[in-house]
Amino acid sequence: MEQVYIYIEENQILTSEWQERLATDLKRDGIMLSVLSGEEWEKCCDSFTTSLENTEQKYIFVTDCEEKAVRTAAKGCPVLGCLHEKNRHRPFGGVRFLTEPEGVEAGYLDKVYRRYAGISWQILETPRCIVRETTPEDVDAFYKIYADASITRYMENLFADKADELRYVEQYRKNMYEFYGFGIWTVLLKETGEVIGRAGFDLREGYKEPELGFVIGKPWQRRGLAKEVCSAILLYGATDLGFETVQALAAPENTVSRTLLEALGFSSAGRCPDNFIRYLFTLHPEEPQNLPHPYGP
Repeated sequence: MEQVYIYIEENQILTSEWQERLATDLKRDGIMLSVLSGEEWEKCCDSFTTSLENTEQKYIFVTDCEEKAVRTAAKGCPVLGCLHEKNRHRPFGGVRFLTEPEGVEAGYLDKVYRRYAGISWQILETPRCIVRETTPEDVDAFYKIYADASITRYMENLFADKADELRYVEQYRKNMYEFYGFGIWTVLLKETGEVIGRAGFDLREGYKEPELGFVIGKPWQRRGLAKEVCSAILLYGATDLGFETVQALAAPENTVSRTLLEALGFSSAGRCPDNFIRYLFTLHPEEPQNLPHPYGP
């Protein structure tokens, strides 16, 4: 993202000091901020096409004005609505992303832009791996990983028809990543850039806790990569997602996964109705010693 256009309707709340802090924050990341009048906003919006597809500029609009946010969103332009006590009761219909003034910062604006542009978020890095959101381009690699019978012994296989799997990925990106802000992500080996597995948090019907899930392809197993990635993901769940408790389910005979969960600090909570063993891990971000070290042994 290169440019942020902003229109402020309620200057008594979103003061010049707030705007200056935002400009300083954006400038550190090489992003320009333009504060527009109402008329300038309309002209600027009209200068763009109905989406990001036909412009090379990487931009986003930010406003606390419901009317302008709704019209801008209807054009297909990336827009973030800024909520405060004077407009929080308004519906902002059709505006995909809304946040409080303190949420308007470079990192979040870039993430919102990426959602509109269809660019996956990178979630985290470990010394050997990158964890990012899954894309349709990952599906071929998934089929190679899941072709090994040992992978699907304890988990569901992919769809038999690749077209069905691609549709599922697109729906998952919208229904999980965009709505919840998390999900099962793709794991890449940093050295080569190849897809080596999947890991992240999912939601299971009948349980309130997010669930840790992971799979590393057979060629990359026995290197400690699963522990490295899952430790970092648990830390991310505590510090970035605000999770307090995470669960994991493992078949009784799946000794490899059970050993890993215990090494990560999970405790057994007994059998589930479907005969899985349920493990729980309580996250205390204010007590770093409670969290697994993402890169330790």
